[in-house]
Amino acid sequence: NTFINMKIEIKNLEHLRQVLNDYDINPNNWGKDDSRTIEELYKEIVDAETELFEIRTLPEDSEPTLLRTVTVVGINVTCGKYRLKEDRQEFVDGRVRHRNLNVSCAEKLIKGETPRQAAVRCLKEELGIEIHETELRPHISHSNVDISSSYPGLNCMYNRNPFDYEMKPEFFNPDGYQEFQENKTTYFIWE
Repeated sequence: NTFINMKIEIKNLEHLRQVLNDYDINPNNWGKDDSRTIEELYKEIVDAETELFEIRTLPEDSEPTLLRTVTVVGINVTCGKYRLKEDRQEFVDGRVRHRNLNVSCAEKLIKGETPRQAAVRCLKEELGIEIHETELRPHISHSNVDISSSYPGLNCMYNRNPFDYEMKPEFFNPDGYQEFQENKTTYFIWE
């Protein structure tokens, strides 16, 4: 049995570094291979995409651990017989992060946003297509806790909200799609 002890309010980047250190999480190797940087985690916190909590497992005298919580939408995009998948992310520093997601695209919710609104935003930002939220078919939401591949050593609770979307033929691009961001380009391909 696990229970959340308290939410940790992060004041600045140095405070985040201290909190991670307090829970024996070393971010010095973050930003290599598939992982993200401490600055990216801080931005997620500032943007209200993620929160940090102290958790304890029973018995109550056990050592507390740090938990990152994030609520995400995942969308399976199909167009006829084709299914879209996120193939890879190429970072400006030369790293390539190959993706093996069970959804076509995913996005973190921002504060005050519903899962449907986030899914519509995800399709617009990542694929450049605009839809109405009624075009989405929802599935049952679920949660799981896992070690984050983005932030090694940090446990993460993913609150997942899955959807299906059948793409209209006029949006179909046989070459796939690219999302350009400041620090990376994400490539989506059909299979």
